Amino acid sequence: MTEIIRYLIMFYMFTGFIAALDICYNDEKHGKQHGLFDTGFIVLLCILFWLPVGIISVYWFGLTALYNIITEEEND
Repeated sequence: MTEIIRYLIMFYMFTGFIAALDICYNDEKHGKQHGLFDTGFIVLLCILFWLPVGIISVYWFGLTALYNIITEEEND
C-alpha cells in the first residue's frame, strides 16, 4: 500500500514538473525570459499546487459561465 502511495506522489510531482516546463516554454515563446530564481519558483509552485489550482480554475470557469448565462437572460 505504501509503495502505491509513493508512486502516486512521484507521478503527481512529475506531472507538476511537466506543467512548470510548459509554463516556462510558453512564456519564453511569448518573449518573457525567466531567470534561475524565477524558474525554480515556478517549478516549486507547480510541483506542489498544480492539482488544486487546476480544480479551482475549472470551477471558477464554470461559475463565471453560469453567471454570464443567468445575467444574460435577465437583461432580455
